[in-house]
Amino acid sequence: MIRDVPQASAKPAIAVYDPRWFTPAGQRSAAIAHALSGQEPGSHPVALAGFYRDCPVVRLSHSDLAYRFDNGRLIAERAQAFAAAGLAAGAADGESAEEQAVLHELLSAHANDPRGPILAELARAGRQVEPLIATAEGVVVNGNRRLAAMRALNEAKDGDEAPFARVDIAILPPGIETAELEYLEASLQMAPETKLGYGWPNRRMKLRTQRDVLKLPAGRMIEAYRLEGEAQLEREIGELALAERYLAWLGKPGAWGELEGGWPLVEALAAQLPALDEPMRAIWRAIGFLLIRHRQGGDPGKVFPFAAPFSPQHPRLAAQRIAGLAGLLEAAAPGDKVLEAALVPFADTGDAARAAEIGEVMAALRQEHRERVAPMRALSQLRQTGAMLQRLEPERLSQAQRRQLRSDLAALTAQASYLLGEIEETREDRRASWNRRKGLFDPPFRKILPRMLRRLSRAKD
Repeated sequence: MIRDVPQASAKPAIAVYDPRWFTPAGQRSAAIAHALSGQEPGSHPVALAGFYRDCPVVRLSHSDLAYRFDNGRLIAERAQAFAAAGLAAGAADGESAEEQAVLHELLSAHANDPRGPILAELARAGRQVEPLIATAEGVVVNGNRRLAAMRALNEAKDGDEAPFARVDIAILPPGIETAELEYLEASLQMAPETKLGYGWPNRRMKLRTQRDVLKLPAGRMIEAYRLEGEAQLEREIGELALAERYLAWLGKPGAWGELEGGWPLVEALAAQLPALDEPMRAIWRAIGFLLIRHRQGGDPGKVFPFAAPFSPQHPRLAAQRIAGLAGLLEAAAPGDKVLEAALVPFADTGDAARAAEIGEVMAALRQEHRERVAPMRALSQLRQTGAMLQRLEPERLSQAQRRQLRSDLAALTAQASYLLGEIEETREDRRASWNRRKGLFDPPFRKILPRMLRRLSRAKD
């Protein structure tokens, strides 16, 4: 992973780590202690334990700093990058030149991300605006991307004096605990500024680590991450668990790129599953995973299990319909365990054709539901219209409104007679008798009642 430094390039975003940048922890600590004792430092306010504290700012060589191994922005991709470099991520702590080289390449890519292009901003400004924040051992807690960008810009100078050879660093108090570092990093990165966010999986991994491993108080996490409450904290960690389960089902654990663009579907599926009992939950988890995998072929987000079911019976009815269409079961109303035994293996194959079949069933059920509820909706609107008519006074209607009311009521009367079987007409007859007005219940003609309601409302006002 460590490579020789090439000739200067016009593209400072290229991630190349110079092994001369690496300084062991003991030497970094000594350099910081020497700087603190040999100069009159400035100060920079840092929120620690819920209160701002002025930390001393010193100016040091960038090689007296190290990237933080536990940087929240790198959690999801770090394991794969370390494995590709032949390093054991589980035993790593960032305290070797090889490990720092991996972190440098990852951070360089983030520094040039167009959503938060810190490298381009530093190149434009040509100077450091605010200090980095590091521990007394020289591990950067806030500003890892900036450090990677500064090093890239130094290498691009081609012999000129490097603009960021020495950098300003706010030094945290010695002995600060890991939990406090986690809180500090989260509160700084989640602040509503121009910082690049952690990303969907990284944010949730940080939350889970802080809750389950570091045992941070929920209140502090809610404050640091600007969460709405403890329910959001639990929800986001649950979404991560479901996403990890999906990648395991896919046979690609840790391959977060497989879910790029699919985060809203994971969130929607995670919201619907808790309302189901087992084994129905297992059925719709498997079906949901299949639809997420083949999401490019359509928009499954508009139907269950990504949208709320239209009735409590919808999940079981849909499962029975899918099983019947696929020829999995002959029984007309199989039990839930029988459905689970049939549908989970059916969905687990990951077949795109099966995803298409499921999509067709769900679309058909949604259309059937719309057709069932359409008359009730129309009748409800009719009752609203009657109630509004009762509140009107004749003297408040203009001549134009009277003519409009007479025309609309004639259309409603004709349609009601047809629906009650009092007259027999073809659709062409009805259109002609309505002076080519649209009907009431047929799909193209459902705007009559809402239009009347609006007109009556205006007349009342």
